[in-house]
Amino acid sequence: GEMYGMPDYCGIWSTWYNKDLFDEAGVPVPDKETWDLQKYTEAAVALTKRDDNDDLLQAGVEINTALEFGLSPAIWSFGGEVAEPKDLRICRMAEAIAMEALQSQADLKWKYEVTPSAAESSAMNTAGGWGMFPSGKAGMRDDGTWFFCCNMDAIADKFEYGIAPHWTGPTGKRATFCTTDLWMTNKNTPFPDACWEFNKFNSGPIMNRIRMIHNHLQPAIKSLAPEWIDVTREYAVSLNPKMENLDLSACVEAYEYARPMFWFECHTAAMEILNPVLDQIYKTGTGTVQELIPEICAKISEIEC
Repeated sequence: GEMYGMPDYCGIWSTWYNKDLFDEAGVPVPDKETWDLQKYTEAAVALTKRDDNDDLLQAGVEINTALEFGLSPAIWSFGGEVAEPKDLRICRMAEAIAMEALQSQADLKWKYEVTPSAAESSAMNTAGGWGMFPSGKAGMRDDGTWFFCCNMDAIADKFEYGIAPHWTGPTGKRATFCTTDLWMTNKNTPFPDACWEFNKFNSGPIMNRIRMIHNHLQPAIKSLAPEWIDVTREYAVSLNPKMENLDLSACVEAYEYARPMFWFECHTAAMEILNPVLDQIYKTGTGTVQELIPEICAKISEIEC
């Protein structure tokens, strides 16, 4: 009744920032020791630009409001929980601290108006890669270190960028997640021994190094992190000599505190009822955290797997 897998790589959720846009706006670049929600929000406001018709010219930050990506680290950083750690069937998002965290992300969209809509992000992406950030039209973007994989080439030498840790919440707690991508084997395979050897190889140092060099993916093997830093910075510098000071220490330090990507016990069923509500809160603005989360959290806790 259990499922196991061997780790593929370690994608740490962090904040990418465009150093050129920070300098242009006169905003201090993130200090990883003091980077908190207030500084993050203030920077996003200062970096946002709109024309006389209120059309977006430059986003302060691109965020991801999927539960497993942007929202769960926000809740953890406030000191809350998405679900009861000892019983992942029980939703805890209706607790005051969790709803405060959820509201902070809604405020970025509706109160401060610093984030783009999906349509704006797509329309303003002129460089390829993911979203507006590689085009130099977003001051920050929250994403995992897998962002290196297809965005370094898209950014190339357009601007100098850096990586900050996930912001701390009101309690000063820093939390983030790492991806749970896995190598797995069907239990009914007629070749269990060969599959086991294949999975060990895929999670081992040789494959981790291959993926570091060719895809710039942060390794699942912590001892390889210094090599990852070197090869990633070397490639960044080959595209843009100004990137010689690229600091990836925030990603490596997060090995110590990153949590696995969140999953409810009955995850598929839970997300089927939660995702439409998150769309109302974060995409259409037709509902609020206070109106919708308590009821939907109760429904999630009642699901039987």
